[in-house]
Amino acid sequence: NTGIDCFGPFLVKRARSEVKRYGLIFCCFSTRAVHLELLSDLSTDSFLNAFRRFVSRRGTPDAVWSDNATNFVGGQRAMFKLDESVLREHSLAPNVKWHYNVPHASHMGGVWERLIRTVRKVLTGVLPRNARLTDECLHTVLCEVEFIVNSRPLTKVSRSGSSLSLVL
Repeated sequence: NTGIDCFGPFLVKRARSEVKRYGLIFCCFSTRAVHLELLSDLSTDSFLNAFRRFVSRRGTPDAVWSDNATNFVGGQRAMFKLDESVLREHSLAPNVKWHYNVPHASHMGGVWERLIRTVRKVLTGVLPRNARLTDECLHTVLCEVEFIVNSRPLTKVSRSGSSLSLVL
């Protein structure tokens, strides 16, 4: 079971101009592990490519929860309009159950919204203020942030190093 949401934008330098890029977070509901992808824009095609990258690396989720953003709704519709042969060819599973939050209720996605806050906090610690990144640098930074966020302990750790028990 996975929750997804977009965050950003990030300004990235491209030649002499700056363009906007966005992050896409995938949050596992059982382990709170995150997977971060870089989106070139908020289009359905960009989302579908990021979803394909997620599925090819992490496996197909049983269920996906998201808000009612047009790229998620359009991506879900595009997945179910395709034949099963096309879905299998592109490793998009037709049996993913898609759930949407109530419109204008971002608090319904509290799990991934809180993790977006954690990702933003790590990003502000990793990136220098007013950093001008390229696409490749931003992708690398997102991978490092994913590693840092996934390295956090899920519960309080015991003060004694020899004890394996957790403090609750």
